[in-house]
Amino acid sequence: MTRVFVLGFNFVLLTGLIWSCPMLAQTTVVPNASFEDGGEGPEGWTLSGGQGTWIEGGPDGARAVSVTGTGASGDNNYWRSSGVVFEPDSVYRLRFRAVRLDGSGGSPTTGPIFCNRDLYEITDEWTEYTSVFATPTDLFPFESWVRFGQWQVSGTVAYDDIELARAQPAYRVRGRLVLGEGERVMGREYTFDAPFKGQSANHARPLESFQATFNTHRWVFGANSEVVYHHSVGSSKQVSAALDVTIGHYTGGELLVEGRIEGQTWRTLGSLNRLGTLSVDLPSDFLPADDVWVRLSSRAGRKLGDNSDPGSFQIYAYSYRATLASDPGDMNGGTRFVATTSADARLEVTVRSFGDVLPGGDNVVVARVNNTSGEKLPVRPALRLTSPMGETSEYAFDTTLHPGEQEIRLAYEIPSSGTLHAVLSLGPTISYAAETTFVVPGLYEISYGSLLPASSDKVALWWASSGWKVARDRPSPTNRSAALRIQTARNEVEAAQLVLCPARGLTGFTAQAGPLTGPDGAVIPADRIEVLRVGYVPVSIPTDRVGVAAPWPDPLPPFQGPANLEAGKQQPLWVRVKAPRDTRPGVYKGAIQLSAKGYTAEAPLEVEVFGFELPDRMTCVTAFGFSPANVFRYHNLSDEMHKRAVLDKYLATLSAHHISPYNPAPLDPFTINWTALTPEFDWTAWDAAMTRAIDEYHFNSFQLPIQGLGGGTFHSRQEPNLLGHTEDQPEYKTAFDAQCKAIEAHLSEKGWLDEAFLYWFDEPDPKDYEFVMNGFRKVEEAAPGIGRMLTEQVEPGLIGGPNIWCPLTPAFDEDLAQERRAQGEKFWWYVCTGPKEPYATLFIDHPATEMRVWLWQTWKRRISGLLIWQTNYWTSDAAYPEHPQNPYEDPMGWTSGYSTPAGTRRPWGNGDGRFIYPPEAAASGQPEAPVLDAPVDSIRFEMLRDGIEDHEYLVILDRLLQERGAALSDEDRREYGRLLQVPDSISEKLTVFTTDPAPIEARREAIARAIEAIGPG
Repeated sequence: MTRVFVLGFNFVLLTGLIWSCPMLAQTTVVPNASFEDGGEGPEGWTLSGGQGTWIEGGPDGARAVSVTGTGASGDNNYWRSSGVVFEPDSVYRLRFRAVRLDGSGGSPTTGPIFCNRDLYEITDEWTEYTSVFATPTDLFPFESWVRFGQWQVSGTVAYDDIELARAQPAYRVRGRLVLGEGERVMGREYTFDAPFKGQSANHARPLESFQATFNTHRWVFGANSEVVYHHSVGSSKQVSAALDVTIGHYTGGELLVEGRIEGQTWRTLGSLNRLGTLSVDLPSDFLPADDVWVRLSSRAGRKLGDNSDPGSFQIYAYSYRATLASDPGDMNGGTRFVATTSADARLEVTVRSFGDVLPGGDNVVVARVNNTSGEKLPVRPALRLTSPMGETSEYAFDTTLHPGEQEIRLAYEIPSSGTLHAVLSLGPTISYAAETTFVVPGLYEISYGSLLPASSDKVALWWASSGWKVARDRPSPTNRSAALRIQTARNEVEAAQLVLCPARGLTGFTAQAGPLTGPDGAVIPADRIEVLRVGYVPVSIPTDRVGVAAPWPDPLPPFQGPANLEAGKQQPLWVRVKAPRDTRPGVYKGAIQLSAKGYTAEAPLEVEVFGFELPDRMTCVTAFGFSPANVFRYHNLSDEMHKRAVLDKYLATLSAHHISPYNPAPLDPFTINWTALTPEFDWTAWDAAMTRAIDEYHFNSFQLPIQGLGGGTFHSRQEPNLLGHTEDQPEYKTAFDAQCKAIEAHLSEKGWLDEAFLYWFDEPDPKDYEFVMNGFRKVEEAAPGIGRMLTEQVEPGLIGGPNIWCPLTPAFDEDLAQERRAQGEKFWWYVCTGPKEPYATLFIDHPATEMRVWLWQTWKRRISGLLIWQTNYWTSDAAYPEHPQNPYEDPMGWTSGYSTPAGTRRPWGNGDGRFIYPPEAAASGQPEAPVLDAPVDSIRFEMLRDGIEDHEYLVILDRLLQERGAALSDEDRREYGRLLQVPDSISEKLTVFTTDPAPIEARREAIARAIEAIGPG
């Protein structure tokens, strides 16, 4: 039989072995062993070395184990269990709780030696984690135990309530078509992207067998390693196929890729002996075929470690694509892992599928039951769903099991997104029970939205806040509303979504906004109301466990119509309003006219304008990367006038979202002519461009170039050199100081010194600290008024260098910030490819609220600026060496730079470095003629703008309370003062915040009412 071992240090410990038969049978929990209070650790567990303790303070107040690291390179230790006998070619589920007690960095390490999971996402609260892993075909080379420890963590992490269970994968099924996580069919195209970053780690339905280790999100190949995938697509024959496999870490050896079909021997398809991606088209004589096998194996590999095997190379991605002879119907795969907690000797039960597991989806439990008793058995199949808040719902029916094998189908409903604990049972007289967890992605939340009066059975017409990402295949809401509603201050931009879902396809669809009429006949003109189309991008590799492979809404191209709307699919329109400065406060009403062949409707629109205005220039400093070279490349621009015309459109878009680019004058740099060691500046073009940038576009920061300083990143750096002189030569110092002093003097004269910042080194390692400090010292001595920004957290070795600290959000330390602020230093912060969940991020496949919440977190911590490395990172020359990436078709931000070889595809995250898109006519990056259209905004860019404007609401209220608070009543002053605090309903901490825009919108309205009550004057 199969045992589930609860290894909870508080109550139950591992005291036996795991064994199993082909069917999941009865589950037992090992009884608790007793401990002496003075014991050094839990029974059966051993500390590998280093610092580790048996501590008080587990999640229920009892004991837990902890490990402490120094953060030094190579530092690691762990608690390891006594021997566990795993079944080969099987799947297991590991649950546990973990917490970061103090410190930062590094990675907690968890799981068996052959399938480690690094907990980069660990927080300072006890959190339950679930890992699923498959076991190798031959377990003999691997040590059979589980470990919980740390690798290069600076601080302490702890673990408790460890539970290990056999699990059974249940896939999404429709007829003969069975698809697991990472698989999908669209028309006649089948794709599989190994879901390395999903819950199942190394497991996938197409995985046939393997003899390799797995670490967090990649296969690790050493000597004699191999992985075999078996690709079949229901009853559909594959008529062509191709695959990609990426080596993301390489120390030696060679990857051999082989293929075969039924009845044939393995044939070499290709090999790779470096970093990069190998792309292979399957030979034509393989196809058509029902089944294709692919084997990845190592040649000339070598084992590099004793206790672990980092391998000779690591496979970061594997994908397979096939064209099918017929169209089996569109379908996204999915995998749920079921643990049998109780078995009945009379029954053999296999759970095949839970269906879509989506609100409004085809949610049906499909189980095959073999009644071996020889008798009829009355049963009551039931599925009980429990939310984290303890709310339960149950779906059941009565039936009879006849002797032999039969299928049970049980329909159920998914109420919303989030985590649901599911228990499947067969009734009070049958002892069978199995449990699993449904994690329904936030993309499929359905609690929001309201039908509009013109909604009908033919076309559902509804609206929602701009803070939601509307899934294409979610059901329409049932709540009703009289109109689409927007609230805005004067000189502010706000939006909401108007959504259509036709029962039958609409052709020739158009949408046109009319003027809005308000108090005493006041009008908001129609040209102040934009209707944009919400576009969807095909996420195939989720950024992390928050994401899901699905179409995600992000780009907002202009609605140029007429368009065709697909039957049964939600199509949002982005309705964006900007109230002019002189708009009279009050409610304005109008409508958006909708029409298509055989369809007309009117969507009522109400806009309330608050009695105050936002300034053109925001208080929160922004510093975002922007690549004119990408713009000119994608738009196919070579003519100077064309470049300037298009560049102006991009700068206008950045300005409209309150985003300041690093360099707002890329076509007009200042120049330096050197006479001996004396610089002569020509500021003419630069001054004109910068005057426009600051006075017309209202940018509030810019990056300052200084010659001869050197620079670099943690990866590599360039040594200082000016006019051929190195910094140890007196000529260098003379020229360098003269340059810095002249720049500082000019900026001071123009009144731009406060906007300028020096950003010459990025994310230094400790090995770079002295280099960085040396550069900052030179600048401070020559030009102390120039801001010295560094993308790094406060470190002892850097104090005295930067005066603008810019850490990654998780690395911000309030206590250290308070100390540095006392010395007159400032704090910005940034996000990029990291952090990932559970932090607020910039990724497409995350909730829309995250970029907006980030600004509330910014206000709460008194941080004065935001930085993001890029806004139009549309392509990676490493991932796409032969032609540009189409960001509408491939939303992933792929790694480039950092010595990444051409052809290598290593994901940073969906949408990383990409807040704006090229116009659709330039999407391929290879238009035949110049494209002069404006860029396309994104939902995330809109949310970032809204967050910056929310921040300005807080700034305005704070200023008014300081200026006029004495004239208010004590009660009003206290009430309005409380509004300056960020409520837990918006953001309790960096890792706990709302995914529902409603709390943000409610707080923003309350602040607006307070500003109106005090009088913005």
